[in-house]
Amino acid sequence: MRNLLAIRTGLPFRTYALLASFAFVLPILVWAVFSYGGYAKPLFLPSPSLVLAALVRTFRDGVLFNDILISLYRVSAGFVLSAVIAVPLGILMGTFVSVEALQEPFVDFVRYMPAAAFIPLIMLYVGIGEWAKILVIFIGTYFQLILMVMENSRGVPLELLNVSYTLGASRWQVLTRVVLPGAMPGIFESLRMTLGWAWTYLVVAELVA
Repeated sequence: MRNLLAIRTGLPFRTYALLASFAFVLPILVWAVFSYGGYAKPLFLPSPSLVLAALVRTFRDGVLFNDILISLYRVSAGFVLSAVIAVPLGILMGTFVSVEALQEPFVDFVRYMPAAAFIPLIMLYVGIGEWAKILVIFIGTYFQLILMVMENSRGVPLELLNVSYTLGASRWQVLTRVVLPGAMPGIFESLRMTLGWAWTYLVVAELVA
């Protein structure tokens, strides 16, 4: 017990795996107690066996597989559209102050607006089809991603840029051979984080119609 409560010390792999498994088992046990014990109606809290049976049935019928493919398409389309625009523009914002001044105030203003607030406008202009769902995911990730990429680009040391200019590099060479490689690890981390947000906004997007 003393080792479990030690501050910032390692745990044996078996102990770590046991604690991690407990984090998954405990909610399932609570779920089973409430559902099988009759503390909640099956309409609101179906039992694990009913959920498992429905999972097997939908896989057998192909319904769940088709739904998974559609969700993957929506997330991929919205996220890729966001990344294609946000990454190059964010790099330019982090490199050139003029581009930052042109974009950051507007992006800072919009990013605090929830993506769900745009749903009525999206339905009005593009309807309730696939584009509506893709745009919800795009709006939910774009305004966050562009600022994160800007900070990644801004984090490249100014000394590296000055040395590149001293060695005779052009602005394009500094951008492509210094800024971009220096910011790339942070950009990939930002993409990883916003991809997770894209899956969150998928739930919002699929509530549209």
